[in-house]
Amino acid sequence: MHARITSVLALALALCVSVAAGQRVEVQTGPRDAAVDTGGIVYRLAPDSVYSEGCVGIDPPCDCLVIEGDAFRGAFVLAPMPRQAIADPIRRWAVRDVNWLATINGEEREIFGGGVLEIGSPGPTPVVQIRMRLHLSIDGMPPTPFDSGWAPIEQFGTLVIDLLPADSGECFGQAFHLIARPVPVGEIIPYALRPGSVFREGCYDPCDCLLTEVDVRGAFGLVRLSPAAASIEGLYEEWALVRIHWRSVEDAITDPPFIVGDGSGMYRINLAAAAPVPPHRLTLDLRLNRGDPRPVHFDSGWVSQTVGIGSNPPVIVIEAAQNGFVCFDRVWAIDAAPTP
Repeated sequence: MHARITSVLALALALCVSVAAGQRVEVQTGPRDAAVDTGGIVYRLAPDSVYSEGCVGIDPPCDCLVIEGDAFRGAFVLAPMPRQAIADPIRRWAVRDVNWLATINGEEREIFGGGVLEIGSPGPTPVVQIRMRLHLSIDGMPPTPFDSGWAPIEQFGTLVIDLLPADSGECFGQAFHLIARPVPVGEIIPYALRPGSVFREGCYDPCDCLLTEVDVRGAFGLVRLSPAAASIEGLYEEWALVRIHWRSVEDAITDPPFIVGDGSGMYRINLAAAAPVPPHRLTLDLRLNRGDPRPVHFDSGWVSQTVGIGSNPPVIVIEAAQNGFVCFDRVWAIDAAPTP
């Protein structure tokens, strides 16, 4: 179990860690052109990141096959957290909007969640170390804790973390080898919801109850995860939706607004499908202002494109549902395009 940071990019955005009286270490977290605002720094997984399943537990030792996935991609956001005390030797960043997709043995695993990244000196010895702790939901299962443990920082730059299940007494589980780099500003395309975007809540067939529809507006950033040639067998074009903030239009007179959705998502186009028009798919993991205990997952499924076919960057017109458009459901029907 280990974590390290390796130098790959030009460094800036120094985040300072006090490791002992009179000692100051500058910990760099991104390139000078990394996309930084109050929403934090967007990180993208590099192609050599690895998702594994099998006997990843180490206490007690387990004896079964560990299988590495065929592809592992996605994004997350790092945002600085307040110090817990003036003399606190640990600096902390919230790890938000984890939105990853793994392919293993021809099957896909959707991974969402968040947690904390810590850098500092946790013990009496003034050695700067790094640790990541996440709670991750895999394919809609309840969140599971993962922990990299404390390990020395070797160099500064690209974030490299190995995550194992925090409950090491379990044999079968998942492991993550993360190699992540800040996304340059120019590679985050600003998008906005256009008129016609709505949120619906109520009954679809075969149930019979009121279906409420409200107009929604908002913005997000679109980040290409890999060019088509580098995707899984060249079949997909894939983008991460980052810093999603959508809300109902009537929020100027409604307090609180009818609906607010914040979080992340993934948009994909299947270039190899046997169809005249390549189908597309949108998945979302959104925090709603509706009392849900954790972020809500929405999925369009693979559906035919009807608007913006072949546009680059894509015009995204699609509907994603919480419960598959059956009976009582909540649905985001979005019409989104790059902002000028």
